[in-house]
Amino acid sequence: MQNLGLKIISLIRHPSAQKGFTLTESLVSMIILSITLTIMFPAFMIFAMENADKRNMSDAIALSNNVLDNLRRSRITTVPLGNTITTKEYSGKTYRINQYVCVELSNVNATTPTCNTASSNSYPSRDILIRIEKGSSPHEKIYQVETVFSSLR
Repeated sequence: MQNLGLKIISLIRHPSAQKGFTLTESLVSMIILSITLTIMFPAFMIFAMENADKRNMSDAIALSNNVLDNLRRSRITTVPLGNTITTKEYSGKTYRINQYVCVELSNVNATTPTCNTASSNSYPSRDILIRIEKGSSPHEKIYQVETVFSSLR
């Protein structure tokens, strides 16, 4: 213990030539750093892409809720039948909204769903499909929701 104290005191009084890192130590640390960054970079890229996809999904859900809320405010028999395509800006991004209002809706997962638009008041309900797509071309589907609105007696 006493020898350790004497060594520290002698190093303080007579500083040696060790005032930095050698070239070899610097190169080894740079190699270790570059290997670590090379391994970590793909993980960061995957994380960034997943984060962007989740943000798009969250925006699409909010937009579809907004469209459905607007439809709920109107009388179901006054909602125009057929396909309506609108483009909306949300959170700095452009989304394309396909709204299908049908008397009877079939083949929902197809690129273009089959929509019976025979106007008749004998059907007190409307099948509604909201499909949110990326605004850029080609239009990639992000989110889709299907519901039925009916008038109460």
